[in-house]
Amino acid sequence: MLPPVSEPSAAKATFYYANPQVKTPAYFLCPPPPDAERRAPGRIGFTCAVEDVRERMHELDLDREGLAFLTAQPPQIDYYDNEQIVSQYYPEAVAWVRAATGAREVVAFDHNVRNKARAGDEQLQARAPVQNPVKSVHNDYTEQSGPQRFADLLPNRTTERFSIINVWRPLEGPVRQTPFAVIAAASMDSADLVRTELVYTDRVGEIYMVRHNPTHRWMYVSNMQANEVMLLKCYDSATAGIARYTAHSAFELPMSDAERAILPARQSIEVRTLVTY
Repeated sequence: MLPPVSEPSAAKATFYYANPQVKTPAYFLCPPPPDAERRAPGRIGFTCAVEDVRERMHELDLDREGLAFLTAQPPQIDYYDNEQIVSQYYPEAVAWVRAATGAREVVAFDHNVRNKARAGDEQLQARAPVQNPVKSVHNDYTEQSGPQRFADLLPNRTTERFSIINVWRPLEGPVRQTPFAVIAAASMDSADLVRTELVYTDRVGEIYMVRHNPTHRWMYVSNMQANEVMLLKCYDSATAGIARYTAHSAFELPMSDAERAILPARQSIEVRTLVTY
């Protein structure tokens, strides 16, 4: 295991935002139509300051900044086995969210494991699909897809306040390669959000890509360890005076190619939860 490395409290890094020239962006996860290239969201890199908030990570609040941190002892399971994740890790993620939010109900419904070094492993994909870290600024749910997810998971329920919270955690630490950064919710404007379709063979979903805005305040926690859990709010049905969306992205810390070459790939897991209050 690599030892933690001292890092400056603020650094400069490149974040990849949506191309504002693309008016109706879409990702096609099916055979693409003739206009697919025209609708590709595109990526434009901007150099932004990113603050290391490790010293105050436990002061951050889901309803104010859109994220919160806790320390926990995760179960010792094979995180490249979907069945073990669902049966043994989902209950832990649910308990963490309930303790942090005082929620009435928490439903874990989806997860992603990320590891660039194993994303192309065909044998592994059969039992636990592994993805690369995402280096595009985005938010997982929109004003349309958030309520749709509620309806899919809790059909025939009356409207109530709910949120969608991701439970993100490294599988090994310290994280030095492609760490995870978040835009403080209060530093975003609704005009920054770009409705982007996810087109499948049988359905169309939505996420928000994000346009660059110099007011964005980027934050991350350096050298995250496997027992450090980040809760990230991706949607909240409440609309007044509360963090509703928390855009995020993987990024690269400034270092030489030689330094980067010896670092292990970031391994992480995120579990999506639906939370009612």
